[in-house]
Amino acid sequence: MDLKTPAKRQAIFCQLGKLISRIREHSKFLLKMLQNNSEDNIQLKIYKEFLFWLCKLAFEFISNPDWHKKLMESLTLNSNIKNVGDELSEFSLTNGIRDENTEENEFDDDYEEEENATPFSTRISALTLISLIFNPSIPLESDPFSTFLDLKHWIGKEEQQKLFFSLDDQFEACQKIALNLLNHFEAIGWLQQNFYSQISDEEWLFLSVRPNMPRHQQAIKYRLQFILPRMELKSQLNFIETLLTLTENSCSNVTKASKGEENYFLEGFLDPPQLHALINALHVSLPFVKFEIFDNDLLFIKRIYSLCLDVDKIISPVVYSLSPEGFMPSINDASLCVKDYNIYAQQLSRTCFRAHKSISGIISYIFIQYLTSPIFSSRFSKNDFNFFLSQIAFYFWQKLTECRHRGAFEAASNEFTTVVCPRLWALCAEEFQIESYNKTTFFPYSPRQWLKQILDALTGKDDSQKLCVTRRSAGLPHLIASLLENAPINELNDEQGLFHQTMRQLLACSERQNSELEIHCINVLRFLFMHSKFAELVLPHIECAFRLTINGSSSEIWQVRNAHTQLFAALIKRIFGTPAVERRTLHIETRCKQTSNEFFKRVGLCYKKYPQFMILFNLGTTRYPSLYEFFLSQMAYISDGLAEKNNKIPQFGCKHLFLSFPLLITLTHLRPHISSLNDDFHYSLQPFLPNLLILLLYIPAYSIRALASAAIMSISKDSELERILNWLFIQITKHSTFNGTSNVSQNFVSAIQLLLSHINELKLSVSESVEKLSVWINQQKLFLNC
Repeated sequence: MDLKTPAKRQAIFCQLGKLISRIREHSKFLLKMLQNNSEDNIQLKIYKEFLFWLCKLAFEFISNPDWHKKLMESLTLNSNIKNVGDELSEFSLTNGIRDENTEENEFDDDYEEEENATPFSTRISALTLISLIFNPSIPLESDPFSTFLDLKHWIGKEEQQKLFFSLDDQFEACQKIALNLLNHFEAIGWLQQNFYSQISDEEWLFLSVRPNMPRHQQAIKYRLQFILPRMELKSQLNFIETLLTLTENSCSNVTKASKGEENYFLEGFLDPPQLHALINALHVSLPFVKFEIFDNDLLFIKRIYSLCLDVDKIISPVVYSLSPEGFMPSINDASLCVKDYNIYAQQLSRTCFRAHKSISGIISYIFIQYLTSPIFSSRFSKNDFNFFLSQIAFYFWQKLTECRHRGAFEAASNEFTTVVCPRLWALCAEEFQIESYNKTTFFPYSPRQWLKQILDALTGKDDSQKLCVTRRSAGLPHLIASLLENAPINELNDEQGLFHQTMRQLLACSERQNSELEIHCINVLRFLFMHSKFAELVLPHIECAFRLTINGSSSEIWQVRNAHTQLFAALIKRIFGTPAVERRTLHIETRCKQTSNEFFKRVGLCYKKYPQFMILFNLGTTRYPSLYEFFLSQMAYISDGLAEKNNKIPQFGCKHLFLSFPLLITLTHLRPHISSLNDDFHYSLQPFLPNLLILLLYIPAYSIRALASAAIMSISKDSELERILNWLFIQITKHSTFNGTSNVSQNFVSAIQLLLSHINELKLSVSESVEKLSVWINQQKLFLNC
């Protein structure tokens, strides 16, 4: 079962699943035919023995009770150890083997492989095989084949314990399979009534140790998911009470330690029981505890919510840190070396992030299940309801506008998009929003008000200092996309609705002459153009976005150019699609190309679908020229400095160079229109060829010349390409002498070489011209004399 690659495992178990399915169907047919003589059938006996052998073989490899006993002993000893580097030095949940699924950026000691070690590939293979035999999708208690096999007696106490120990596995794939099997066996009554129905010392041991990896946090997560639903209500309440008390004490210790020196704060946060492990256990436990049954349920909810806010105040300075490693203490204590500081910093950043992720999940769960629930919301006073709602709204606002940690704001964005934001729109529709709120006490939770505040900050009307300044604007694009994604339909489709108003204000970012705000706007536009829900809604804004990003690509500020490059890439994907395979050349496959009519008339078709935008964007005036004319003017602007005898190269600067990239890349995605109708003349690609030839022959940058050659190959018809090659041949003959030397420049020769190589790659039918150029170049030895 040691299949180390996922592809091999998938292929083998796919065929094995088909085999078991066919055995099951054939056995059902035999049982139906034989009636009461099933025990005498040899074929059925062979099937039963074969599956029983597979089952026993699989249970031998999923978990070792001796290994689990050693684990508990090591954790018991480890709970008294204070040094981080000495933790779990003799034992690993991976059984001494690290495989391809080990999480990146995790610290782990180098463990030596044990004699009876079971690698991950063997464990996942064994669990997969058991799930194929005991298929949870099949009603085993009423299935005749399962009754004949007597599968219930195949799951004894030892097998149940092995499945339960698999919940402690390091890898979540194994934990999920084991949990599904245990839940399935419990649902059909195959498990003993007293089988792990109480929180034992092992669960508290997982919470109290000081782990070097998150394996223990994952283990307690899956253990609680299995045990809590089967516990009595009183036991659930006692567990939550104890967990809350431990978390409050840990939070208090960290708060006290933070008032002293840095080392005390680190020790207070990393000492067992770790705060992030307790918060994670609380997050896992909430869905399984029915607080509404208890008399003091609201007190529990308020207590949990206040605790989350207290923990967030502690971890926010660490999570918000711009340093990739998180919080790095100052090196004032000579007793600690730099390596120890690095370990502390990364451990602190990691644990704070995990606590932050759990807090976002807890707050969103409280929001949707209790605060805005029809059953619970009526039990809150109006002031309490408004206060809690405004605090939750402020929490997500702060995380999505100020937090720099990508994992943190993505976790908050996921909870906000799927849980909080839809309910906020629903509350506003029900007219529950605060009409006149006190800005010093309450935070507005109306999504419309949020969007207005963000746009005011991005347009310079409001203070924008609290917006996170990163290359991709952190969580700001996620916040705006979430507000628009969950908006009512009329706000999306109406030309005066929130979506199109937002797009218009973002597209006007270049008029404000503020590079920082422009970067934010471009990053938000990129996210909106890439969003699948807005695929049709963004079409009327494509022309303005193209014009904006092409102009912005020649900015003098590197950060602005980088943002516009990302927006341009998003526009190319939205218009032309994504290639089926990764592209290795400059040539675009046919499925990702459009004809000149399809591309330049696309905007016109969009405005036919939305005629109100014809007036909105002033189409037809000099302020917004057509995209076709805009492309021609930009290409002419680039080639103006190179047009006359190659003596104006100093006029060609970086602005021209950066501007040429998006134009050439767009032209490589176009192809000439086949039809010869009169209305197609205005969108002919032939006017681009002279400018492309100038770029190809005279620009020193090789990347530009390569793109220009690829664009010529893409937009030229066969006859046009033949004329270009003949013209090049004439130019070569004029500048060549009879003694084997040449006056042709190196760029000129390199341009011919690029064209010939691209023609060879595309296998175009211009062999006569290609042959003439190749023969002449070989005769004159131009490539050797350049």
